[in-house]
Amino acid sequence: MKTLIATVGIVILSASSVLAQPYNTDARQKVLGHEFGGYRPYTARVYQSNARSHASALHEVTKVAGSVPKDTAEEHAAEVRRNVSSVDKELAKLEKSVKKDKVAVDLIAQILKHHANALESCGMLEEECAKEKPADSEVASCCTTMTDELTAAADAHTKLMQHLKIPTDSPKAKASAKLPKAKK
Repeated sequence: MKTLIATVGIVILSASSVLAQPYNTDARQKVLGHEFGGYRPYTARVYQSNARSHASALHEVTKVAGSVPKDTAEEHAAEVRRNVSSVDKELAKLEKSVKKDKVAVDLIAQILKHHANALESCGMLEEECAKEKPADSEVASCCTTMTDELTAAADAHTKLMQHLKIPTDSPKAKASAKLPKAKK
């Protein structure tokens, strides 16, 4: 019982000391979506990372097995589409509030272009995997292109966050940006 009380006391003291620490209110407002029309930069970054993870999984399967089973391709492609769509929704919120910032507008356009290219590769992958005998080289090419495009989009998103002075050096932000680029 004494151990439980001591543990609860330590947790309460730790939490109160963390809450009492000052924080950068400007960064806090940006991160929580109170600025930039409700754009949530870390939420967008997680969606971006998830899309890359699914594309990377497909890419890894092609490196080991040469091709991807139709159901696996459909499953991962659907997740790439869902996550890219979610990032694009976040960017749409941001785009409205930064329309006079040429650098931000250009970076958003780059991200959207990379997303469009990745989604095109998703479609090509699904078409190829639906064939009775998919061409392994075509499947691998689609997966590599998809991964590369999503990596480029993630890089542009990091530049966008830096341009908007949104902190990108948190441990979670660094972890989501560490997915490897696909090797051809």
